[in-house]
Amino acid sequence: MSGNIRLYNSGGYVELQAPDNAESQTLILPTDSIQPALVHIATETFSAVSSVSFDDVFSSTYDNYRLTVVIDIGSTNSTEVDMRMRASGTDNTGANYSQNSLRIANGTAAAGSYATGQTAAQLYLSDEDNVGVFSGDVFNPYLAKVTSITGIGGYFQATPQTYIQNAVHTSTSSYDGITFITNSGTITGTIRIYGYRNS
Repeated sequence: MSGNIRLYNSGGYVELQAPDNAESQTLILPTDSIQPALVHIATETFSAVSSVSFDDVFSSTYDNYRLTVVIDIGSTNSTEVDMRMRASGTDNTGANYSQNSLRIANGTAAAGSYATGQTAAQLYLSDEDNVGVFSGDVFNPYLAKVTSITGIGGYFQATPQTYIQNAVHTSTSSYDGITFITNSGTITGTIRIYGYRNS
């Protein structure tokens, strides 16, 4: 009995064809094709801070990136978590951030909002004594193009609260880092950044 061989990883699987005859006993693995689609770049765990910065996480190695954000705002009442692009250890604070938001709360109809010309772009909101989460992709931060962060966030307060966000930084400069800030109080949590393989 013969059949093909599947090698699984986080990005799916690669299928290898079985040898044509019994003499073919050597299996050569195509190592390049089974590399993970997402590569871990950085993790930051923090406690009771008003901002968290990552330096040298974006580079020419990857065009696009994945963010996972888990934040506990503790006793702070309704905290907004924003982002700023960063280069050579300095945040870009120019009024060139915009965002579209779609919120679904307490089972009610979705409500949208829009803001432009901001000095930071909102990723999501959280509320008192809740853990907020956000998962999204960062497009073109290192390239000399407009940078976008698109994803979904939420928290639980009696019912699930959900936010769909599209944050845009319109400057076409190259950025190697990112900062997450709160508009009030402090935050505690963990943020991870991964790179998407370009091929």
